[in-house]
Amino acid sequence: MPQEIAPNVVIFSETGVGKSSIINMMLGSDEAKISPDATGCTFDSTLYDAKIRGRSYNLYDTIGLGEGSTGTAEGSKAIGNLYSLLSLLSTNGGVHLLIFVVRCGRLTENIQKNYELFYKGFCETKVPIVVVVTGCEGESKGMHQEKHFFPRSSQGTPRAA
Repeated sequence: MPQEIAPNVVIFSETGVGKSSIINMMLGSDEAKISPDATGCTFDSTLYDAKIRGRSYNLYDTIGLGEGSTGTAEGSKAIGNLYSLLSLLSTNGGVHLLIFVVRCGRLTENIQKNYELFYKGFCETKVPIVVVVTGCEGESKGMHQEKHFFPRSSQGTPRAA
């Protein structure tokens, strides 16, 4: 019987919104280094082998976008690193899922541009994407206030407005 190929899942976002925490939640352990503040602690793409419900996955924790010159990587370097990872994976089994992590209350124009760049530009809308919202503790009204940012298309998939 042929060995099952583990799907490649790429987690990306701005710096300090919880990518590594999402990875740790999916792994069920604290393997990914996390930072208690908004400073990035992931310096390059890191592969984590995950077993979820008996199936293997390759989870890629990526460098944070939008740090500017004071963070661990300037914005253009972070985008270049993520593009290189997507290109490498496209020739090595493909990218099976994008997970875009955003922080509740921090939906900016730059976040929308990153969504457009990676989902529509680099992946040409061919890769499924999930938007994970972190930092919703204490939110009484929920995300309905920000749903205009990721409205549904006619196919039911989220898209940036």
